Amino acid sequence: MSARVYQYGCLAPIENREIVDKQMRLGHRYRNTLVEIERGRRAALRPLFEDPAIALASRQAKDAVRLARDAIKMARSKSRAKDETEMLKEALKEAQARTAEASRALGESRRALFEASNGKAREDINERAKELGRSARAYCGVYWGTYLLAEAAVDAARGEKLFDGIEPNDPRFKAWNGEGAVGVQIQGGMGVAEVFACTDTRLRIERTGHRSRGGRREHVVFWLRVESEGRDPVWAKFPAILHRPLPSEAIIKNVVVKRSLIGPRERWHVNISLDTTACDLRKRAYSGVVAVNLGWRVVPEEIRVATWLDDQGQKGHLVLGSHLLAELRKAAELRSVRDENFNAARASLAAWLGEREVPEWLRARTIHLAQWRAPGKLAALTRAWKAARFDGDAEAYDALEAWRYHDHHLWEWEASVREKSLLRRRDLYRVFAADLARRYADVIIEDVDRREFATKPEVGDAKEKNDIAPARSNRFLVAPSDLEGAIANACRMTRLSAVRITITCHACGTVEQFDSAKAIWHRCESCGEAWDQDVNACANMLGQWRERPSDDETADSPEKQASKRALARRDGKRKKRAARELGDRAAE
Repeated sequence: MSARVYQYGCLAPIENREIVDKQMRLGHRYRNTLVEIERGRRAALRPLFEDPAIALASRQAKDAVRLARDAIKMARSKSRAKDETEMLKEALKEAQARTAEASRALGESRRALFEASNGKAREDINERAKELGRSARAYCGVYWGTYLLAEAAVDAARGEKLFDGIEPNDPRFKAWNGEGAVGVQIQGGMGVAEVFACTDTRLRIERTGHRSRGGRREHVVFWLRVESEGRDPVWAKFPAILHRPLPSEAIIKNVVVKRSLIGPRERWHVNISLDTTACDLRKRAYSGVVAVNLGWRVVPEEIRVATWLDDQGQKGHLVLGSHLLAELRKAAELRSVRDENFNAARASLAAWLGEREVPEWLRARTIHLAQWRAPGKLAALTRAWKAARFDGDAEAYDALEAWRYHDHHLWEWEASVREKSLLRRRDLYRVFAADLARRYADVIIEDVDRREFATKPEVGDAKEKNDIAPARSNRFLVAPSDLEGAIANACRMTRLSAVRITITCHACGTVEQFDSAKAIWHRCESCGEAWDQDVNACANMLGQWRERPSDDETADSPEKQASKRALARRDGKRKKRAARELGDRAAE
């Protein structure tokens, strides 16, 4: 099945807004209840897979590493340089070695306990969790289309490992901040013509007869069933504009209306999940191969996001221009201004409170004022103060109200700039990916786990010396994973090995170590060929693509293909049976 999601912006519900708010709040509460049940299930399962003595030894070894790193950080803070003594370095290495040994012992212990554990005990724990889940569903008060969203969010956590290294790995509770969703599931699917006919009791799209932008955009109203009165539907109605029509041959599987917060403002949008198997929506080429090297490289006033090279020798770059980079950085600049203003307002209030007698409610509410880090706390205090004024508070209250008014303005500005710049970057990436899909049948990229670049190295790690703050900042500006996702969504993408593709000369095959950060261009010492590093990486990926086994070489006979399919089905059944019998497997 080919599935796609169409998203449309909409307005807040013009009918039954209070029911929508109630369903979102109850859905959020139901999700946290399911999280609590899942955390309890995991807490009951862990003793079956862990030896307390071995776990304690592993935690003590990890604590020794933390203390050694803290000592190095203290030494560096005093000298303002990375010049800690050899004794501290050796202590850290010894602690890391003990931690690695303890972790191996812990993993072996967990595997042994899992193999020897009682399957009946695990089955009883899982069955008890299911009973609690059914009871929570019965009393949650959430309509069925919406409680499925909460259950899907928690079900994704059930497959996670029980342990995150030494520590427990549990799903987290989510605080209520006003964001939520309501939805409706269409069992069996619904045709697009049927939903516009407005005869179904779950979902309708009412045409208003108005169009904009030269008739390209149609004004509609989404009718979403959010409750029932007996057997009659209770509708919530969301005005929206269809900026692109729904495919006439597609099948609607479910619809979700979400409310998100962009700064202090609400944003509503409708997500329609479609089965598009019966319709071809993408314009794709039938020939041609292009290699795309993703990353981030600073060029004059721009950042290079990707370099591409096709099998005909054509090449190019995708860059974030100076204007877009300035917009992406503007939100961080505004946030910095807000933080400075907040620190000044907090310090001023603390000094004023230290010199005066104030009501007990104000003293109690500001007892931890020095530890506040969120401007929202100070803004909430200002609003509460407005309703409980007292003699002699004009100086402090007026200053605090002025700060709150200005901070709200900066907050709106920051959120607006961030939203618009991210949308522009997303549009740039999607247009680039769509252009690749129209021109090339296959897109190849390097097989790299980009999560490694997101983790900040600890003191003593091997990659600590390569951790450069500007490079980490540029990674957030570029978001190469977003570009990779856009390419994967639009194109037929293949990942190839990224081992030494930048330092291997595509002309002669020589592997040469050099400082790739000094200059983009490099000249091979063996053959004298000069090349752009990113173009060289693309050329090496194309070479891998040409040398891969052909389809004829790897094709199996029809009998062998049928045998493989039968084996896959058998393995799948075995895995499902094992999952039912054993429950969640312990993390290694």
